[in-house]
Order: sequence, then C-alpha cells, then structure tokens
Amino acid sequence: MARIDSPRRIRALALVSALFLSACAMHPAAPREFAVYPRGFLFKGPLRAVSPDGVIYSVRTEKQKPKADAAFWREALVNRMGQAGYRVISDTSLTMKGRDGTLLKLAAPVGDQDYHYWIAFTPSPSGRRILVAEAAGESKRFLARQEEIRKAMAESGW
Repeated sequence: MARIDSPRRIRALALVSALFLSACAMHPAAPREFAVYPRGFLFKGPLRAVSPDGVIYSVRTEKQKPKADAAFWREALVNRMGQAGYRVISDTSLTMKGRDGTLLKLAAPVGDQDYHYWIAFTPSPSGRRILVAEAAGESKRFLARQEEIRKAMAESGW
C-alpha cells in the first residue's frame, strides 16, 4: 500500500481535491447594486438579493427529476409559466460560466402593474442538478436593471 504522507503526494492530493471541488462548486453572483440576503431559516439557497427599488434576484439548485435535456426543461417551463399567466417575451440561450444555458424572459400583469420575470438555467456537470437564476420586478424598474441582471446570470454557474 502506498503511503500518502510524503509532501509531494499530499500536495498532489490537495491539488486534485481542489480541482474536483472547484469543478463541482456553484459560484453565484449578485447584480451590481443589489444587497445580498444572508442565508437563514426561510432561504437556504446560495444567493438571494434585492435592489433598492425592489427588483429581486436569486440563485439556487434543484435536483434534476426527471433527468432530461435542456429542451425538455425549456418546454416544461414555458408550459408551466403560460398556465400561471405569464407570456414569453424571449426564449434564448445564455452561457453561464462557460456552460450552455437557457434564458426565458417572461412578463405578467400583477394588479394594475406589469412585471418582468427572467429565469436562466443550466445543468450541473454531473447532470444531477440544475442551476436556476431568477429575477423579477415591476417592468419599468426591472428594465432599468436588465443588463446587470443578465451579466449576473451569465456569471453564475458551476
């Protein structure tokens, strides 16, 4: 049996471990000028933030159940959100930390105001989980922040 206590083997093991963990770790990013909520009892996800004018942004992961490709999840989300009263403004792709992702831009009336809701997602390298980045807010406020939101979604990833 090989010994792992030599300095060279320990450094090699540490390097391999660091590479493995960094490849699997999620790196969420908040949009500029958004305040990040601390993780707590009600919110266990990796990131939740809000702008001074009430636009919200969050990043979380979900188990991929059933295991399916991005086209399946895109269609499922379009169908689900349509049933909830949202209309699709744009259905496009978005690279999230170098991985292919999907960005759905939706809108819906809420009371006497219109709201925008964006949802971006990409599967984990293992395919077991899906990274989900979402943003929502009153249309005028949201659209003023859309570039920062899109950048944050693109910078969030595995």
